[in-house]
Amino acid sequence: MNFNNSFYIPLWVVHLMFRFKTEQKVFQIGNVKIGGQPGEYPTVLMGSIFYSRHRIVKDPIKGEFDRKAAEDLLNKEEELSEETGIPRIVDVLGETSEALCKYIDFVADHADSPFLIDSSSPSVRIEALKHVEEVGLIDRAVYNPIDENIKEDEIEALRASKIKSAVILLFSTRYLMPKDRLKC
Repeated sequence: MNFNNSFYIPLWVVHLMFRFKTEQKVFQIGNVKIGGQPGEYPTVLMGSIFYSRHRIVKDPIKGEFDRKAAEDLLNKEEELSEETGIPRIVDVLGETSEALCKYIDFVADHADSPFLIDSSSPSVRIEALKHVEEVGLIDRAVYNPIDENIKEDEIEALRASKIKSAVILLFSTRYLMPKDRLKC
């Protein structure tokens, strides 16, 4: 295919082509707005840091890591965000509550963007949720995720907190076909 003579549709036209009939809401999380009609706000860059086997993590249990390398990664992501005009939310992962709280504090000190409270363990997420509330970071925090496996203790912790933002993961192994996913 020859792309030199391909048909070009300006981005603003594409945005007008894809409009939701239902009123779309806009949410402010820290300094980032998300939602609205397609094209109303830019998509959001979400880079993960401190994930399992991330080369900068020295001890995933205690939350020890290469601070210089982590700062460099956050600075590079900020630079890309500014260059492209795409706002960012930092996905902060941790294997233990001790580690996740250390990681969140570091990210909060080195980035002004919102961040995800992320772990594969609900108890770790719950402890980190309490921590961000205690240290005054709740308005920048996004709880990740609420999914089909959520248990009552996690629901209660969310209700008891002042968290305003969460990722709802609408994926289920019970609904794999597209028509079935709509049910989910």
